[in-house]
Parts: sequence; structure tokens; C-alpha cells
Amino acid sequence: MYAIRLDHPATVALIVSLYHGGAHLVALLLGMALIVIGLAMRRGPFGRSAAVVSVGTGAAQIAGSCPWLVGPVPTFAAQAMFAAWLIYLGACLRRTRLA
Repeated sequence: MYAIRLDHPATVALIVSLYHGGAHLVALLLGMALIVIGLAMRRGPFGRSAAVVSVGTGAAQIAGSCPWLVGPVPTFAAQAMFAAWLIYLGACLRRTRLA
């Protein structure tokens, strides 16, 4: 593509680093956003439990954003917690009739 040759090891290392660095940044931003959302939901119609779950999931996302440090099992657990958070928040929306 665009006559870029990927046969040089430095070029391949740059592309891989850019991809994984971007994925790391997105995971960090998601974790921080979940914590901010949790703090904003403390006195909302979802209840205090939704705020606690959101802050816990945000902390897990920040911890799981470094898979080279924590390994694949904690990273998978952080991603599973995010999926469970989405399901839990959907149930809270359905229960409070805000949707």
C-alpha cells in the first residue's frame, strides 16, 4: 500500500508498536471514562450499586490495559467485566424505565 515495503524489521516494529500503543490508549481512556461515569451515577436513578460496579469495572479496565504486565487471564477478566457492566447497565435502564 502506497509503495511501503514491510520487509525491514524496523518498519514492522513501528507498525506493531503503533497498533498496540493505540489499543493501550483506548483501554486507558475507557477505564477513566467508566470511573467518571460511576462517580456521576452516585446519586442518579440507577442507584449506588451501579456506580460501584462502574468504578470497579473502570479500575479493572485500567489494570487490564497493560496485557504485557498482567498477562492474558486478567486482561480477559477485565474485558469480561466490561461486557457484564454493559448488561448490568442495560438491566438498570430497563428497570428504571428511562429507555
